[in-house]
Amino acid sequence: MKCSLKAQRPALKAQHMKSGHYDIVRKENKSKLLWLESAEDLDRAKCRIKELTSFWSGEFQVLDQENHQLVAATDPQSDFIGNTLEREKLRNLR
Repeated sequence: MKCSLKAQRPALKAQHMKSGHYDIVRKENKSKLLWLESAEDLDRAKCRIKELTSFWSGEFQVLDQENHQLVAATDPQSDFIGNTLEREKLRNLR
């Protein structure tokens, strides 16, 4: 997956801000998640996680806002973001 977040991010305007379909969170401990932001689609959420893991260690997760299911997560012990349905290897994660 090639991520180019700067080109994909529109300028934010408070009056036109709409919610994304996916929540990006960081797992703080076994029972606490820290909400970071939302993303419009799963690919953008994965790209954002890739960007975050380049400077911030830990486990990051992507949650579907509609059904509250975990749809992707990083493995803090290795270099990939795992999709819960099909795991894909991502190069240059860190």
